[in-house]
Formats: sequence, structure tokens, C-alpha cells
Amino acid sequence: MRLNLSQPAVSKMLREVEDAFGARLFERSKAGVRATAIGIAAVRRARLIRHEVEGCAEEIAALRDGGGLLLRLGTVSVTSIVPDALVRLRRKAPNAIVHISEGPVGALLARLLAAELDCVFGALSPDLLGSPIVHDLIPEIVYRDRICVVASDRSPLARKRRFRWQDLERQSWVLPPPSTVVRQSMVAMFVGHGLAPPFASVETMSPVTMSELVRADPQLIGIMREEQVRREREIPGLVELPVRPIAELPPLSLFTRKTRGGSSPVVSQFSLALREVAGISVDPFATGNG
Repeated sequence: MRLNLSQPAVSKMLREVEDAFGARLFERSKAGVRATAIGIAAVRRARLIRHEVEGCAEEIAALRDGGGLLLRLGTVSVTSIVPDALVRLRRKAPNAIVHISEGPVGALLARLLAAELDCVFGALSPDLLGSPIVHDLIPEIVYRDRICVVASDRSPLARKRRFRWQDLERQSWVLPPPSTVVRQSMVAMFVGHGLAPPFASVETMSPVTMSELVRADPQLIGIMREEQVRREREIPGLVELPVRPIAELPPLSLFTRKTRGGSSPVVSQFSLALREVAGISVDPFATGNG
């Protein structure tokens, strides 16, 4: 056995644990051992405590070694707000240590609820909105986002002053994967107008790759979050097409776990930095949806 213990010793330890809980945690049968409902809850809480202790040990080690408070951050990779906010955080807390985990929001939120992360930055997809996990989260809206349709400034489309979604139905598109919130929101926009969603001539997760392709090929158009486009506007060659009605996206938010102790100081500082960065940009809905 991996524990290097005999079965009688393990059984004795298990009985002692069950005595401490005052309830049966596992059902034994010839088919094996299966956790009861109480056992499942106990295991989940034990894992949570273990991750909390591990996080505490990492933070203490960082402080002992001359560093600052530790921020274990989960984030989607396609955002410019987080790097800008981390720069601001480091100005105010130069000794802060940041461990970044990137991936799908659902997977990151699961790690947050398991106390493996301190906070997660991203947007809830429609399937997550109906998930039980949302009841254990504290969301803080940082940026109310929307879809932007982008094209090369050499594209014939760049000279038009107004578009409807049906005007773009037959264009060649660079799109993110179907699993992304941005792609799903675009599909919903086309379907809502009785249109067939366009196929991707090129499919990429990277906004950098998308912007480079669209700049280089005037026959391609792409979609990005407004939050991404605000940085791309600083680089010549890319224009936003004025498509109406505006396709809103689930807001980019900072998620923390509901705990009795509240957020740590470094999470609060990072939250403030995010709000400062988001406040620099123009409200994407300021001009209305007309």
C-alpha cells in the first residue's frame, strides 16, 4: 500500500476518524469501500484545509526569504487588464510575489474553491451561471465588455461607417474556438437575427495571432473583446468596424471564495489595481446601442 501500512492498521485509523466525527464516513462491502454523503463532505473539507495550510506555508516561506505577500492568481490568458494591474500592484507592493495560473475559467474556479488559488479573473460562461459553484463565489465586476469586429485598415470594409450583423454574414473570419464565450456570443448574435453563424477561415485562441492575421490580410475580419482592442488601437493597421447592435459579453470579474476571514490584503490590493486599470478605458456602452 502507498501508506506503507497494513489493512488492519488503516481500518483502525479509519474507525478512530469516524469516532471523532461521530458518523460513518465509508461503507464497506465485498466490492470495496465507498464514501457516504458525510464522508464525501469530510474529504472535501479536509482537502480544503490541506490547501489552505499549503498556501499559508508558501506565504510564510516567501516572507521569511525576504519576499512579500503571495498572490496565487488564476486568469484567462486573453486579457490585457491583468498585466497592467500587476504592474500597478508591484509599484505599491514591490515585494509581492505572484504565481499565475492560466486556463479555462471553470477549471480555475474549481481550484479557487479548493483553496489552491486566492482569486480568479475572468468571465462566467452561460453554463457556469447555472452551476452550484456560483453560490460559493464573491464576484466583483471589473469591466463590462463587448464584442468588437476588427479588420485591416486596407480592407474595403474599413471605409464603411455602419454595419449590421447581416452585412458580415459572408465574410472570411478569424475566430476563437467554439468553446469560448466570445465565439458563443457572436453565434448567438447571428442566430438571434435569423442568420447562419459564419465558419472560421482561421481559428485561433491568441488575440495576437488574430490581430496579425487581420492586419496582414485585408480579406479577413476577426472578433475580439473590447478590452483587447483598446490596446491594439495603439498599433497602426487595425480598425474596429462599427457593427450594430452591440454584442455584450459577460463582464470580466474578479472572483474570490466566500470565507469568514474575507480577502487577504494582497488580493484587496490587486482588486484595487484592476479597478484603476479598468477605469482608464472608455465605457464601451457610453455611445449607446443604436
